[in-house]
Amino acid sequence: YDDITADVVRSWGDSRIRVVEFADDRGRKELVNACFQETDGDVIVLSAAGSMMDAGSVRNLVRPFRDPKVGGVCGRLVHIDPTTGQACIRISQLFDDFLARCESRLGIFQTADTRLVAVRRELFEHLPHELIHHNLLYSAGIRRNGFRLYYEPAAVAVGELPPPTKLDVS
Repeated sequence: YDDITADVVRSWGDSRIRVVEFADDRGRKELVNACFQETDGDVIVLSAAGSMMDAGSVRNLVRPFRDPKVGGVCGRLVHIDPTTGQACIRISQLFDDFLARCESRLGIFQTADTRLVAVRRELFEHLPHELIHHNLLYSAGIRRNGFRLYYEPAAVAVGELPPPTKLDVS
């Protein structure tokens, strides 16, 4: 299929946005590392390709950086059912959201969900090729350098509900 994302973004004509394209297929870690080299902002915002940010999400995501002790901010992902377009909220998501809010208030929030995250440029760490799950690397680098990770539920990205997993209990 043809991915027209770059053409659509270019058509916006916004000089603050620069499209970085690659001829070859790369994994997420390689793309993030390569694109990071192309940035010069103080705060880098990352989102998953399959999610759409609500209006105001970037503003809500970067607002906590007014506090110089905040090194990273994680937003909230809302799943939608691709057949109905309706939000699907699982009990586990409500519980995770509650815990993230409490941990953030206490200054002990631990894991940045990379589907919607912002990181201070000086705290970004190159993602090693062999790394399986990079959420913890962002978080560890932020906390290791003495900064807080913050959860901002008003920064919302919407993505399709992943298919249910099947458990093999045999």
